Amino acid sequence: MIFKSFFIKSLLYLVFILSFTLSYSLILTAQESEPDPIILIPGIGASWNWEIMLDRGAEGVWDFLPLSDEYENLISSLEEQGYIKGQTLFIVFYDWRKTNQISATEYLIPIIDQALQNSNSGYVDIIAHSMGGIVARSYIQGNSYRGDVDQLIMIGTPNFGSSDVYSLWEGGLVPKNWDDGLKNVLGFYLWYMTTVTAQTADNYDTIHQHIPSIHDLLPTYDYLVDAQTNEIQDVDDMVVKNIFLEAIEALNNNLKELNKAVSK
Repeated sequence: MIFKSFFIKSLLYLVFILSFTLSYSLILTAQESEPDPIILIPGIGASWNWEIMLDRGAEGVWDFLPLSDEYENLISSLEEQGYIKGQTLFIVFYDWRKTNQISATEYLIPIIDQALQNSNSGYVDIIAHSMGGIVARSYIQGNSYRGDVDQLIMIGTPNFGSSDVYSLWEGGLVPKNWDDGLKNVLGFYLWYMTTVTAQTADNYDTIHQHIPSIHDLLPTYDYLVDAQTNEIQDVDDMVVKNIFLEAIEALNNNLKELNKAVSK
């Protein structure tokens, strides 16, 4: 998940790694016509569409979260390397409230199709931040994968879930250590749904009815401690578990075993 210091540091690290990777890639592919198009998938809360997010019934326009500029340096760095928005650089804005599988199907795949129109190799490269990495994995490790992703770079992606979201999913409480921008937008959304539209009774109901993606981020590791015994609870014994991440991880392990068997 995104919290302020980690969020900023991870993006700065991303810019550094990306600049190095791209420079190295350009050297290796100097004789090739063009590098693969790049697709950027931002994290939870970074995409915003007033009409859709507030259920106004109109299509609206997707963009980055208002007053948020965390991705500007990354995009500028890519543009300095020669990438052009809408031609060789594409941004996947998506409804982060929905499950990651839906985000992959309804938002990521159509952008991949656009990018492939400008890909001589038939591949794209994906740069994913935070939950964007889970969206990418939903596609790459899912049944709809078409083998068209050459490289996937994940920065700050909670591949085994994040303990931060437990209080949000089970109690409707926004984690205090999250980035201020994310806390504000999520807090506003929860207030809007419970107070303005009165569609839900409280934050818990809003999270469960309208933001199922939070469940996709529950940890797959042991993370709860019994307050009385001070013992760590076995995640396998918990009633509420992240079946989604467990499923794609199991699929990944099965593919590894299959590859081993084929290579023998």
